[in-house]
Amino acid sequence: MPELRLFNRRWHISTDVLPLLGAFLAVCHVVYFVPILAGAWTVESTGIQYSCNVGTQLRVAVYSLLGLFALSVIVEFSLTSIGLKGGPLEERKRKPIHVLLYMEVALWLTLVVFTAYGTYILASPKVPTSCWDNNPCAYSTEIPAACTGALNAEGVATLSNACQLVVSNMNDFQSCYLEWFTMGIEYTVTSFPNYTYDWDCDANHNFTAEQYSRFLVEAEFGADIASYNARLKRCGKLAFLLEESFVQMLGIPYDNSSLSTTVPWSPCQNQTCQTLLMAGDECTEWDVLFKLGNPSSRKGFVIGLVWGSWAMLAVTA
Repeated sequence: MPELRLFNRRWHISTDVLPLLGAFLAVCHVVYFVPILAGAWTVESTGIQYSCNVGTQLRVAVYSLLGLFALSVIVEFSLTSIGLKGGPLEERKRKPIHVLLYMEVALWLTLVVFTAYGTYILASPKVPTSCWDNNPCAYSTEIPAACTGALNAEGVATLSNACQLVVSNMNDFQSCYLEWFTMGIEYTVTSFPNYTYDWDCDANHNFTAEQYSRFLVEAEFGADIASYNARLKRCGKLAFLLEESFVQMLGIPYDNSSLSTTVPWSPCQNQTCQTLLMAGDECTEWDVLFKLGNPSSRKGFVIGLVWGSWAMLAVTA
């Protein structure tokens, strides 16, 4: 069997044994495209589209390695195909294999560079955890159902009329809801201890941050998402319950049939806000709107990609 000549040197290996190594490497490289082709993973499914200031660097690292893997598959399958031609002594039939080997060497050197860069990306403290987290709700001002794309036309159509009204005007609802609580705190601070329904909406109610923080209640739902979702489902009229807890805590009289629009500061809000708050009180499907998905890190695939590349580089070194 003629020895392989490459880089003006003779190597103690023949071209007819290269198909075995080429086929092995090609299969190893193809494996990394299975989850991508199956739709189980893409670099865009990480947190780079939500909260990652080094998203470009992450894309460069992943797409470069995948692109080089794709080129490697083509070269390695070609090596396998050409290496199987002819018998052990018919080297002429395998002559194109020399060009492919030079290409393989060039790919090997390029892979070393980008695999090292991928290793840096994985280990760098400049790449925060949020770059790998696939939970968009953690980095969005939208309600969870909106930031996960669950509020499509079909999803909204299944909601009650009150909930649909809230969802269709979510920004306004959030502003009105926050304004309602803020006015409630101002009313409490300026009227305590003699609450009255005769409250001047136009008065300039200035109070200190210390007074303000005294009336702020921090609601802790816990870190367990499953428990949070289960608790949320049991809440029913969540907006109404939060309002009720607020006014009960402050000791303010209210009408249970229409809480948000019967408190002393309600007339200070415009008609749009009053309508949206009434819809919020009637909405019972907050478990659909606020349900959180289970976040998971998408870093594992990139770790496998980088270390797999190092392993294959070692095999072909």
